[in-house]
Amino acid sequence: MNYTNRIIWIDQAKGIGIFLVVVGHMIRSLVNSNILIDNFWVTFVDRWIYAFHMPLFFLIAGLFIQKSVQKPLDIFLISRVKIIIYPYFIWSILQGGLQTVLSKYANNKIQVEALWNITYHPIMQFWFLYVLFILIVGYAILC
Repeated sequence: MNYTNRIIWIDQAKGIGIFLVVVGHMIRSLVNSNILIDNFWVTFVDRWIYAFHMPLFFLIAGLFIQKSVQKPLDIFLISRVKIIIYPYFIWSILQGGLQTVLSKYANNKIQVEALWNITYHPIMQFWFLYVLFILIVGYAILC
């Protein structure tokens, strides 16, 4: 892989964001499972992480949008479907299906009906891809 075109601080920001997402979800899961006791510090760390980790991802996702929307709209939309919508459906179905099948072991139970509704109601963390696609397409159309 050619790393000469990479911007190091962006990769580092993504890494920090991913780490914070994992830690945030882990803390909430441990509290929901009564493995970790919710106290001042747990709440503080949770709120600190959730205050900025998702805005960080939206900021990073938008850094290069201007260059992308300079392509013809049809080519731009096809590329966004490939890199956002396709993974959205694949991962929503895989994770949602597993959570449905293994619902008696999961903290967040998902009914089969939720899988049919993913075209307009994203499940769990996949809201990010759903909203990102809407924002990017909206930006491309308006610009």
